[in-house]
Amino acid sequence: MVKEIRKRILAMLVTLALVISLMPALTLPARAGVLGSYVTFSSTAVSAGPYQVVNEPDAGMEFDNLIDVDEGTIKLYFNNETGSDAFDLTFSGGSLDSISTVSGPTWTNTGSWDDFMVGGAATIDPSNPKILHFEQIDPDPDSINQVFTGYATWTFTTDSSNVAPTVTSVSVPSNGTYKIGDALNFTVSFDSVVVVTGTPRIPVTLNTGGTVYASYVSGSDSRDLVFRYTVSSGQLDADGILLGSAINLNSGTIKTSGEVNAELDLHSVAATTGVLVDGVAPTITSVSPPSNATYIAGQNLDYTVNFSEAVNVVTTGGTPYLTLTVGSSTVQAAYQSGTGGSALTFRYTVAAGNADADGVALSSNITPNGGTIKDAAGNDATLTFSGGTAADVKVSTVPTVTTTSVTTFTSTTATLGGNVTADGGETVTDRGVVYSSTDATPTIGEPGVTQDANGTGTGSFSESVTGLSPGTTYYVRAYATNSLGTVHGPVVSFTTSPAAPTATTGAASSITSTAATLSGTVNANGASSTVTFEYGTTTGYGSSVTASQSPVTGTNSTSVSGSITGLVPNSTYHFRVKAVNSVGTTNGSDQTFTTSAIAPTATTNSATDIVTDAATLNGTVNANNAETTVTFEYGTTTGYGSTATASQSPVTGTSSTSVSCNITDLTPNTTYYYRVVAVNDGGTTYGAQKTFSTDVTAPTILSASRTDDTHITVTLSEACQNLTKANDGGFTVTKNGTATTFAVSATAQGADSSHVVLTVADMGAAGSAGVTVTYTAGGNGTIADIEGNEMETNTTGAVIAAWDTAAPTVSSINRNSPLTASTNLTSVTYRVTFSEAVTGVDTSDFSLTTTKTISGTIASVSAAGGTTYDVTVSLISGAGTLRLDLNDSGTDITDSATNAISGGFNTGEIYSIDVIAPTILSASRTDDTHITVTLSKDCVQITKANNGGFTVTETGTPASQYSVSAIAQGSDASHVVLTVANLGVSAKEGLNVKYTAGGNGTVEDTFGNAMETDGAGVSIASWDTAAPTIQSGTLSADNTYVDITFSEGVYGADGGTTALTAPKFLLTFTQNSGTATNASIHSVKTNTGADLAGGETTVRVFLIITGTPNGLETIEINPATGTSIYDKGGNAMLSSQTSGVKQLNDTAPPRFHR
Repeated sequence: MVKEIRKRILAMLVTLALVISLMPALTLPARAGVLGSYVTFSSTAVSAGPYQVVNEPDAGMEFDNLIDVDEGTIKLYFNNETGSDAFDLTFSGGSLDSISTVSGPTWTNTGSWDDFMVGGAATIDPSNPKILHFEQIDPDPDSINQVFTGYATWTFTTDSSNVAPTVTSVSVPSNGTYKIGDALNFTVSFDSVVVVTGTPRIPVTLNTGGTVYASYVSGSDSRDLVFRYTVSSGQLDADGILLGSAINLNSGTIKTSGEVNAELDLHSVAATTGVLVDGVAPTITSVSPPSNATYIAGQNLDYTVNFSEAVNVVTTGGTPYLTLTVGSSTVQAAYQSGTGGSALTFRYTVAAGNADADGVALSSNITPNGGTIKDAAGNDATLTFSGGTAADVKVSTVPTVTTTSVTTFTSTTATLGGNVTADGGETVTDRGVVYSSTDATPTIGEPGVTQDANGTGTGSFSESVTGLSPGTTYYVRAYATNSLGTVHGPVVSFTTSPAAPTATTGAASSITSTAATLSGTVNANGASSTVTFEYGTTTGYGSSVTASQSPVTGTNSTSVSGSITGLVPNSTYHFRVKAVNSVGTTNGSDQTFTTSAIAPTATTNSATDIVTDAATLNGTVNANNAETTVTFEYGTTTGYGSTATASQSPVTGTSSTSVSCNITDLTPNTTYYYRVVAVNDGGTTYGAQKTFSTDVTAPTILSASRTDDTHITVTLSEACQNLTKANDGGFTVTKNGTATTFAVSATAQGADSSHVVLTVADMGAAGSAGVTVTYTAGGNGTIADIEGNEMETNTTGAVIAAWDTAAPTVSSINRNSPLTASTNLTSVTYRVTFSEAVTGVDTSDFSLTTTKTISGTIASVSAAGGTTYDVTVSLISGAGTLRLDLNDSGTDITDSATNAISGGFNTGEIYSIDVIAPTILSASRTDDTHITVTLSKDCVQITKANNGGFTVTETGTPASQYSVSAIAQGSDASHVVLTVANLGVSAKEGLNVKYTAGGNGTVEDTFGNAMETDGAGVSIASWDTAAPTIQSGTLSADNTYVDITFSEGVYGADGGTTALTAPKFLLTFTQNSGTATNASIHSVKTNTGADLAGGETTVRVFLIITGTPNGLETIEINPATGTSIYDKGGNAMLSSQTSGVKQLNDTAPPRFHR
């Protein structure tokens, strides 16, 4: 079919033009007659683009970027009208010449139309240059003028094994100076993969002459080869190394995988002018000792070490030093300074006691001691040199002295001393001690320091000192002096013993009528002292006050004071200071002072016994401890005018005294003014003014009050007479609101003559209404006041209001029988107390409140008194609490005034009742001689020196019974601890604990319920079923025994009593070509050599060794059988348990060979 196509797809022909460079290239020329197309080329496996894009029809394009890969993907992008054509793509140059296979292509549409173009077959021409032939096919030739975009993709591989690789570049080490042992790496990059055999190398020229080599180390089967040169001692290049022009194969090869030799010339070599070599280590050229002289303690010995070049010293890990011999001592002169230069300073500071008369010797090397000494390149310096002795560098020193601890001292004396242990090479001309209580490091001549000399020469010495202060810390140093100076020993301190305080009583000050300040001085003498002042009106004192400054400390006198108050005016007081410390008590001398006097106090009281012409004036006076004259001023005006002396005048003391005076010849029916007057040395005091009037008025009834149901007290307007009679005395008592009267049987004076008490018939029934008291003059009614004014008839009388309107209540419901709160009785009695007498009480008025399982019945109610009733509860069972309550309603209880009881009562006392006997809940083993039994409740009778009713029996066979020797309360009253015979042998079987009531078995709960016999008992499970093990074995140095340590005490039989014996062990001996021929067990003992008793955790197995071991032989100890060794419970140790294989120690004597 003839296609109607106006435009053909672009035909591409790629030719490769090789120029003098080695860069591969692709060229895609234009093809005439093709319109509206462009091509874009890309590859995923080539070096970076960009690649050219041709947008004009028929234009040519050249891809001149480096395309140098082994394999990859190439895409050709098209933008053209439909059609079909074929094109050739030529690859040439570099690795492009090596393209060997092509797969694909795959066609992909990226436009809006599908299935327009599909890729045809692609073939590769094996000739060189390679030509890729590719034909496009249009599957739909009838579609005309349809523009689309898309791309074809294929992958390719190259085979460069037949192309000689060439060097593209050489990278060199970083600029810097490289020292001995440093590696310099050179990377040679080829344009294709190479394979290396042997050790090719690159020549490297140093400016000091000679050639060294960087030898091949890695990179075979890649494009990059690494060559390495390692700096050796003595090599040097100061202006940059120089690489040779080509690789020296050195009998090796560098080829492709196709056996094509690589070109060896080096191209694009990086600059090496900054790559320097320093392989020369610094050395010590000389050592300068200190100047010739004799040195003493504290002076420096400086040595200068000179190097062949500048060096750097690093002391982070330690400080280098020189070793010196000073006399018989080896010391170190440590590095001080000089880093960065060629001269280093080392220093030793002469110590006390150093001495060398024939010259200080120097070793022949520097010890790095963790530090480093290197040159700038980092080469470690050579640290050896020729040592020797500087005969004129000598050392002498001051003496060596120690201070003796002070152990003998009193409060004021001490024995001090020291020991001159060395004279420093010079004669000790003075020695002794210095001491001070203020200078913690005393030295000779310092302020506050006392020097006490004690002879010359070396050796110990002591010195007694006196005049010390009690309770004071002293600092002491021994000293010694020779021609080179004085040295002080270390400081020791001691504190003198304290003494009883000293106390001096001072004078009193700030004295008033009731207060004073007491003073004194106290020296605590080194022990904290409590200071008080004793004072009183006699030398017995009787009172004390603590001084404000108490407690007083130290060793100096301290002023002390104390303020006292509440003193009696105008009184002489004795006082003294008192000081007490841990040593004793000191009282100051007795001193006195007198308080000042004050005016009396005076109070005017009401006049009494007032009649028409006389009266008694009353008052109270406190003399305030000064004799006081007391009078009364009185008269009809406030100017008074008359004076009368009190009967009690003069008054003394410090208490208030009642005073009075009878005055007569007064005017009837007249008002009088009066006051009391008190005078003493402190001044005059006037009481307040009061008045009274003489009397002409008849008495009247003021009020009446009920004393009780048979007595009424009537209050009259004034004091009266004729109050006591054996009849009604003129009085009538009537119930309010009624005509009911209560007979008055007698009258009597009450609290005073203005009160009369009536004895009447029982008025209880009138309590809710009240009564009225009236009086009828004449007949029995003859009451008159003191002046004779008779009381008149009073029919209105005095009303006594109702006094009982309150309902009765329950005051309490208490336990009565028994009184105790806890009981195990089945019948109890409560006592119910009411607020007043009541009636109508019976069993239906009460109910029971219980807890837990308690129950009971209210059996009876009986009167126990006017306000009390007893209620009995019986048929009680169970355990819990029981309370008797009064019901809130429904009762017929009333008081005598018929007031009904108000509400119930439910807060009465509670019985805790328990009629249930205790039981055994469980038992547990505490240890092999104690069992703890848990009871169902708290109990008593659980501490006894017998079995307490308990028996303990082994659960298994032979069911051994263990005697119980005592019982005791455990952690609380519900636990009892049994002391039993050793239970260890029943550890595997367990136990059973039973209880038998009666005899020793008297356990009961706190309510008295006895525990009953428990024939079944409770069980204790087995507690030890683990077999014992060997923990370790230790062979003695002389091979005479092995100490074997077990996990627990062990025995020779399962009864828990038999001791181990030698046959219980098995010893295995292995000679191993040694000189000993056999080993066996001699005996077994404790690790102290004593006989075994059984139960030991460590056993010493004594050995018999035949021959003398030379350290090659071994032994191992095991149980003889699986039934040889047991623990207390009868668990047998496995026969596999072992002491461990022990290599016998070499005890053979050394042998000498010619």
